Formats: sequence, structure tokens, C-alpha cells
Amino acid sequence: MSCRIIPLPKRAHDLSLQIFGKLVVIAPAELDKRRSAWWLCVCHCGNVVVRKGQDIKKPGVHSCGCISTRAKHGATGSKEFKAWIDMIRRCTIDANKRFPAYGGRGITVCESWLTSFETFYQDMGPCPDGYSLDRVDNNGNYCPDNCRWASKHEQSNNKRTNKTITYKGETRTIAQWARELNIGPETLSYRIMRWRPIERAFETPVQKHTRSSSAP
Repeated sequence: MSCRIIPLPKRAHDLSLQIFGKLVVIAPAELDKRRSAWWLCVCHCGNVVVRKGQDIKKPGVHSCGCISTRAKHGATGSKEFKAWIDMIRRCTIDANKRFPAYGGRGITVCESWLTSFETFYQDMGPCPDGYSLDRVDNNGNYCPDNCRWASKHEQSNNKRTNKTITYKGETRTIAQWARELNIGPETLSYRIMRWRPIERAFETPVQKHTRSSSAP
């Protein structure tokens, strides 16, 4: 199954992360011809389905259909499932506080993971104790070739500000360059990623904003 995640329609009630029966609502999906909101949902058994908002809110026990087949549930209580849900939220829901650092700067989730927790789990395997989901390339997307379970120490060493940059024959981390240039590391990281040539990122003075004082 594939679907297209869309921004939350105007005046639509946000159902993200609400639970209806066995379904956990993830994000708004494509609309039908009547402009009714559809939602990407994950069942407790791990299956992904798309349901119309007005149908989800109706009384009853909702599922992907597995209840009738007596499928076993329990995936939603796992660390792996939470990591999968959080990954999708920060890459697809602009209301998420972490969206600017992920979906807001173009980080996406590969389609096979976006639509299937089972595929995500098969690719990643169980999460070791004390580990969490990490991207090898912080500017890359969430996909099997760019993700791993990593310890806090490994993730700390993999921050964008710890990447080494060679400038005028000297190699230092972005954090080290930032201290030398008296500029915020995130600001310098953004400049290096977006500005060309690289000299512009290092040599453009930081604009200091001062409050205007009123005359006595």
C-alpha cells in the first residue's frame, strides 16, 4: 500500500497520535473528491491502513481487519514501534516541534518504511537496550542504507556540528570553527550546507541585532 502524506487541511480536526480501538492515527493522507480527510493509521498488529476521518471517530472497535482473523497484537508497546512513529511524525507533520530540523529541511522517510512498520522492523531488527534510531548521514533520509541503532555516545559524535570541514588547509569540526569565528554552530552548519562558495559561509560577518532606544 502507498499513499501521499499531506499537510493538515484547513479547519480539519487534528487526529494525529489519537487512538481509536486498535488504530493509532499518524498523519493526514490524500483527500477524496468530497474533500473529506483521510488518515494514515497503524494497527496494533503493525499493519498500515488509510481510513476516512469521520469513519474513525464512529463508535466501535476499529482495526485493520485483523480482529476478525484473531491476529496477535502488542507491537505498539515496543521501543521499535515508538521509534518508527516518532520518525514519521517529525518528517511529515509540520505541527511537530521537531519538524523544522527534519521534514522542514527535506528529510524524508522511504516509502517502504512510511507505509509498513513490519518492513521497518525487518530492516532494522530489535533495538538494543540504551540505543535509539540514528541516521549515519545527518543530511540523508530515513532508509535502510542510512539508518542504524546507535548509543547516545555514537549519536553525539554524529551530530552535524561534529562534522569536520577543511578550510584554507585546516580541518576542524563545525563546533570548533564556530568558536573561532564567534558564530553559532547551527548557523555555521546552515551556511555550509546552503551557501556557495564555502568562503562565503566563513567570511560573512554575523549581523548583530540591537534594540533601538527611544529619545528621552
